[in-house]
Amino acid sequence: MNEVVPWFQVGGVLFSIAVVIGGVWLRLHTQITSNKSELEKELAKIQLHIAENFVSKAGHRETMDQVMDAITAVKQAIDGTNLRIDRMWESGSKPTSSRALK
Repeated sequence: MNEVVPWFQVGGVLFSIAVVIGGVWLRLHTQITSNKSELEKELAKIQLHIAENFVSKAGHRETMDQVMDAITAVKQAIDGTNLRIDRMWESGSKPTSSRALK
């Protein structure tokens, strides 16, 4: 039980463990690096697709401003029409058409 283990046997075991760990690390590193380049290519494709098919935030804001301006204009036109109808109703007169004047 009390045998003396020579240092080169202990060193050999530690060296073997270090080689195994180094080999596993190298294999994982090469797989990660190769997958990283493939993932970067896929990401570039996705970014290009998004840039071609979807609107930017600034473009969306500009379009929404135009839509809101158009809605405001329609609201003002309806309010103006309502005022003219109210004035006609209050005056009690009948509307005249261009045919009645001829």
